[in-house]
Parts: sequence; structure tokens; C-alpha cells
Amino acid sequence: MKRNDLLNKIKSSDYLESMSPENVKKRAEERRLIEAPFIEDLRRNGYPEIENASEILGLRKMDKKLSTLLIKWIPEISDAQHSQETLVRALALSKSSFDGKALTELFDSNKSSYLLKWAIANTIASAKVENIEDWLEKKTFAFRLGKEHEMLVYAIMKYFNPEKASALLKKLFDTFPLQVSDALSKIGTHSDLVFLENKFFNYLGEGKSEIKGALKKLKKKLG
Repeated sequence: MKRNDLLNKIKSSDYLESMSPENVKKRAEERRLIEAPFIEDLRRNGYPEIENASEILGLRKMDKKLSTLLIKWIPEISDAQHSQETLVRALALSKSSFDGKALTELFDSNKSSYLLKWAIANTIASAKVENIEDWLEKKTFAFRLGKEHEMLVYAIMKYFNPEKASALLKKLFDTFPLQVSDALSKIGTHSDLVFLENKFFNYLGEGKSEIKGALKKLKKKLG
């Protein structure tokens, strides 16, 4: 969000009303009620210190048992107050691998918000997700890719070998030029360097300096 847009939002009566103490307290209570069954389940399973979902984001490490509980609850908990999104973000902390079905089904749901989908893509890129490759490859051929898909660029780099990742990433350059440039700067070959140089020469969008920086990194990597 640009600065002027943010200032206009802050000045709006709807935004000011939503941030009133009464409404903030109301949302907090709604979130507490939404998360209550989840928190109770955590306590039954040996996590009495966790009082709300947001506290999981502050953990230094996550064991397999806790990540399994998150996967169990992610499809069940409401996202009306962003509790579902919080659990998805927390799952990115997991060091244990887990099946990606719950995440991909939630991402593909028309009921999922943009923020929730972005968080899912980020968790897929950050964690060790199993059985994700077919779904991920299909996403690169989707008719329309919104900003919520941008972190899947890094997932492609992670889950496919460099040759296949490069081929898929190049298909996404026109949609996510900055992310693809960054990814190729890490895994690219000389052919990717030529690809980026050609794209950079003809690029008229925002962030051209970032693409130039990615080219510099790739050249240094290749020697």
C-alpha cells in the first residue's frame, strides 16, 4: 500500500471506527472464542503455555507433534479474525516435513482470502512440504496469477531441480519479474543469465534496479 493510500485509509471514518477501543475489544473476544477449541486441544496434548494462536509465531522451534496439531486444525478453524492465517504462518516454523494437501486445498478454495493464500504460499516456500510438486507445476500454467502466488516462485526453486525450476520460473517472469530474477540469481546458469539480460534490456516496469542487482549476483555466482 502506498503512503498516500495508507493516509487516506487512516483518515476514513470506517477505518477510525474499526480501530475504536470497543471494536478492537470486540474482535479480540471473537478471536478468543474462535480459537478456544484449538487452544483446549493444545492443552490436552501438552502445550498449556500457549494461550492464543499468535503466541506460536514467537516459538523458537516447533516439534513434530505441534506441527501435526496445526495441520489438523488449519482446515477446521475459522479465518473470520485471521486465526486460520495465523496457524498457516506458524506452520512455516516446522522443521518436520508434512503432507501439503491441507494447504493446497485451502489455497484453491474460493473462500480463502488473499492474505490467507499469500501465507499458504509463503509456508510452502519456507517449510518442508511433501507431495506438492504436481500442484505447484500446474500453478505455473494457471490463466491468472495474482500477487498471492508470488511466493510460489521461491517454492519452485526449492522443490524442483535447478534445470526444471529454471524452465518454470522463466514462464513466470512477466508476472513476477522481481521474484523470478531473485530466484534465478541463486540457481541460474549461463543460459539464465542471457535470459535475464534480454529481459532487463526490454524491461519498462518498476523495480528495474532489483533486476540489475539480480544480474550482478548471477554473474558473480557464475564467475
